[in-house]
Amino acid sequence: MDGFPEFPGKKRHIMGDWDVGAFDNDTAKEWLIELMAGESTSAILRAIVNVAKLPPTDYLQAPECEVAVAAAELVVAARGKPSSHLPADAAEWISKRKFVAGKEVVAMALKVLRRIEENSELKEVWADTDSAGDWRRSISDLKHRLEDSENDTNATVIVNRAANPDDLFIKALELAAQGNHKDAIPIYEQVLELKPDSALAYLGRGTAYLELGENKKAATDIGESIMLDGEVPEAYYLRAESYFRLADYERAMEDLDLLVKSEPDRPEAYWKRGLCLQKMRHFVDAVQDFTKVIDLGFNLKDAYINRADCYESLTKDKEALEDRQAALAISQKIAAAMMDGQS
Repeated sequence: MDGFPEFPGKKRHIMGDWDVGAFDNDTAKEWLIELMAGESTSAILRAIVNVAKLPPTDYLQAPECEVAVAAAELVVAARGKPSSHLPADAAEWISKRKFVAGKEVVAMALKVLRRIEENSELKEVWADTDSAGDWRRSISDLKHRLEDSENDTNATVIVNRAANPDDLFIKALELAAQGNHKDAIPIYEQVLELKPDSALAYLGRGTAYLELGENKKAATDIGESIMLDGEVPEAYYLRAESYFRLADYERAMEDLDLLVKSEPDRPEAYWKRGLCLQKMRHFVDAVQDFTKVIDLGFNLKDAYINRADCYESLTKDKEALEDRQAALAISQKIAAAMMDGQS
């Protein structure tokens, strides 16, 4: 094909390798390569959930649709009805990982495919091409195989019925409490394979990634948790921490602003927001947040030092000196208390 249609007000979708099959485009190919480079199958379910959970009024972008279609092909393959075009290495990979593909996942995949087929950028991209009919037949074939597998009691379903997601979640929490975050991560992944809409499992895995310094993965997982359940204040703080470590201060600020509104007496939120503002050189606002931290009696020594730094940047030398003296007094008080404890 020589070109791609433009849609007013919509994101243009451009691919290097493009054909009607589920894995005949660069987006799906790259997603599959990344999937098979790991051990977990949770990304398959997440690709479907990411589209299924969007409000009906949201416009489905083509890349998300392509990944969801590829994931649906892996779901139906796990139920014993694979496409003849399924890459052999992908079939071998899902078999070795014992991919969970229960009826509820099939129903979700069907819902997503119907929505893609009816109203999506991917549908519109294909609509003005000579292969529009081939694409529709490809999606229709996938839907029919999913429907057959859903109603076929003899369908091959690879499910570990002995695994209890709640028990696994507790095990992961215990490992995390012991500081063993690396071993907790694959347990959280097992939970997500069995329960792909578990906001707590995403939050747990994201927290583990944060502890291990994998900040980008942490932000992604905690973001998934927030999308599934936006009523957990701690999730906003932890995602803000991830963004802060990634030097993405503006996005960190968005989460911290929400947190301050919902929990106006939470000193950590003001502290972290003050640090963001200081990094962004918004010194006047940073002073206000550090002052709130001091008023709440949190992290006093560092709050005085950071406020002093901001005052110096604002050429308020008197205020800066007073804060440094206050920080010194706190250090001396701590040192004296430690000496008394040793005597």
